[in-house]
Amino acid sequence: MSADRWGSFGERIELIAIHPERVQSRWTSIVSPILRIVGWEPDFEINAIQNLLAAIRASASKGRKSDSARSFAPLSDLLELAFSELEENIESAERACIVYGSVPTSRAAWLRRLFEVVARAARAVENASDQEKKRLAAAIDPVMIAPPLAVRRDAVSEGKKPAQAAPEMDPGDARLLELHLSAIDHLLDAARAETEFLGRRRRLLEASRKLLLDASAALPLDPRGIEARRAYIAEQIVRINRFQAAGISAEVGLLHQAKTAVSRGDRGRLNAVLGAIDMVALQGGDEAISRATRAALGKLWRGRNAAGDRFVARSLERSTKEVLGEVLLDRVRDGYQAAREDLEKSLRGASTKEAAELQSQAQYLAKGTEQATLSAALAVDGCFDVGGVLSPVRVEEHEERVRAVAFPTQEMMLVPARDIADVPSAIIDDPRRILISLSEGRLLARKYVKREVVTRARTRLAGEARIYLLDGSDSMLIGAKGRAMGARARMRDAILLAELSTLHRRYSELGRRVRVSLYYRYFTKVLWPLEKVDSADSAARAMVEVLKTPRRGGTNIEGALLSSFELIREARASDPDLGRAQIVLVTDGAAPVREDVIQAAREKVGDVPVGVSVIALGEENASLRGMVARQRSRGERAFYHFMDDRALSVIAEGRVDAGPAIHLDWLLSGDSSKAPAEVAQELEREVGELIDELCALGEKRRAEVLDEAASNANAMASALEEVGLSVSEGERARREALDRDRRALDRRFSRWFPEPPERRDAPAEAPHALSGAERSDIDAVLIALTTVAEVVSEVGGGGMSKRADAIEVLERLLPDARLSPARYLAVLQAHSDEVAGALRAVRAAAGAA
Repeated sequence: MSADRWGSFGERIELIAIHPERVQSRWTSIVSPILRIVGWEPDFEINAIQNLLAAIRASASKGRKSDSARSFAPLSDLLELAFSELEENIESAERACIVYGSVPTSRAAWLRRLFEVVARAARAVENASDQEKKRLAAAIDPVMIAPPLAVRRDAVSEGKKPAQAAPEMDPGDARLLELHLSAIDHLLDAARAETEFLGRRRRLLEASRKLLLDASAALPLDPRGIEARRAYIAEQIVRINRFQAAGISAEVGLLHQAKTAVSRGDRGRLNAVLGAIDMVALQGGDEAISRATRAALGKLWRGRNAAGDRFVARSLERSTKEVLGEVLLDRVRDGYQAAREDLEKSLRGASTKEAAELQSQAQYLAKGTEQATLSAALAVDGCFDVGGVLSPVRVEEHEERVRAVAFPTQEMMLVPARDIADVPSAIIDDPRRILISLSEGRLLARKYVKREVVTRARTRLAGEARIYLLDGSDSMLIGAKGRAMGARARMRDAILLAELSTLHRRYSELGRRVRVSLYYRYFTKVLWPLEKVDSADSAARAMVEVLKTPRRGGTNIEGALLSSFELIREARASDPDLGRAQIVLVTDGAAPVREDVIQAAREKVGDVPVGVSVIALGEENASLRGMVARQRSRGERAFYHFMDDRALSVIAEGRVDAGPAIHLDWLLSGDSSKAPAEVAQELEREVGELIDELCALGEKRRAEVLDEAASNANAMASALEEVGLSVSEGERARREALDRDRRALDRRFSRWFPEPPERRDAPAEAPHALSGAERSDIDAVLIALTTVAEVVSEVGGGGMSKRADAIEVLERLLPDARLSPARYLAVLQAHSDEVAGALRAVRAAAGAA
């Protein structure tokens, strides 16, 4: 493709994003009234780009057993098709600008991402001998080209055919929906941009997952967009878990840890740190840093391929042991062995018909299948967020204190006089002996009793009664077309195993400071016995029992739910620290559930908040999804997770992390008899210069970001000078937090989130009627602020880090809210009463209340 044609693509996308009114097309302008009448909608495709990226990945990873057997056309031909597809997408967006005035900001940002992805792929194809450019293109995750999240056209109203266009949404509602959904991708972008701290990267991913789950539970979103983001988040969290288990600190800069590993002579930790740096460099498209990490890793691996199947499998096995712990691994093996022994006994005395029915169970328990369950357990933390069984709550403690005072109260007492000041109130028998009695401690003085109640607020952990209801029906176990044998059952059991492993560690290491109530029960058409876990030993026994006992039958979801509420009442009576209860239903059933019956049973529990959450595996249940959505709309604590059969099969096959080996193979770890100082000298000679180069590149990148920010600020100074903001506020705030410049960061935070005025009982003046545009702007500001408060609360960190995060997230949201910084601040000033609550929430979340 010519440079002129390629350059025009970028200019056209910029015009679509910034000045859609300037987009021109004579033919489209003529027919635009007709297109509006018929409800024309632009079509966007990514098939050619997907094929190009898949071919590059296959080319970059030749020799791996996991490679697809699929054959591809020449890369140059696929690149030309990708160029044409990108151009067609740009033309569709231009027609939409002419017909409807603009395209959503998220769609324009997506086009820009496509442009950058195709550019990176083109560099790899045009420089076929450059392995680094090929690595950068192969590292592009499918989520980078996933279209913006949107409501399914066939799900907007009941009874509509899929081919029919959805009813046109009110522009104000569409704007607010777009703002809410765009926050998910902005958090993913922020996570990719975090190159120094794995802890912050993980927290941003978790916050994005929470928003994604909230949106998917409440809205009928396109499942392809949800799955692309869910899979990306899950894999990234699993990989970060593996890095941390391998010895990387989540809250220390990666480059600093690399230098520390060299100085300590720790080859294994150095390999893990370099792997993490390489990961973030590849995802961010940083060619210079990825070249340096590749060179350093090549020296540690002595020319071997860390992405080879053998090394990847060994590393994944080590991670399973490090992340899940020896106890869980041993119990899983014990459980499968016990299940196989029981199956052999059953087969010996079984009839022909009974033996045929047991064949699916035999396949499920075949030798080596426990690895699939361990793979699922390793993936649980990345795939699901079920929260903790203990939660911090603010409580007030009242303590009565008694002290002696000189002034009169209702109570008087006699106490030994301490000094001369007590003499006026002393009981004097002989005035001549006052001083002698005082010095001897025999002089009594009148004092009065003052009783005071001191109120002290503190944070303590409140227990949660968590009840797992696990579907044991045949459909969980039996394979079918499009799904692996028992993949649903393995993930079901892995969810409970991960919870039991966490409890086992809590009981074993931290002691039992509050009562943790965890119960689980399998169900089919009948209810299996209820099991309680209240100690390390009972948790270990439960791990074996979960896998040992086969379960078959139908599905009765409603009966299982109703049986759980009486249990919660009993748990409340025996545990005064019980703050709430959570029922977690894991099922693949489409059995009907009467919500009014469930709600009536919930109300009988009493004052304990009870959430009914759902993890749907393989198939969704519309009744359960609606029940969770209505709980959330009332502000209740509940979640809904769905994972399709394809994703479950991928996990069961062990493909929980597509990255290279995290652990340096034991054959390459060096002579263990050498002293650390001697190994440190060897590492300094091998990779010392490359580590120094990485540190220099890291400093250069930070300086370039600030320089670019300053340049952008100068370019827009005339537009933003009056509000004291710039397009680089988020990066500047992040740098101020890292530099511990609290005063500058507080000033910047206060400009974005000024302290709201004091609450007023009545408005100072009658409110004027708001126009539709003004009302829409207020709603957009409220949603943006609410999203910032929620994200900052989820991401956590110190006070300065939270304030920097708040600024960065808001800056990313404002374009999707279609608000300039000036307009945003104008809304805060003109409608201070309406936005005061949201501002207070942000300031409280950021520790600035």
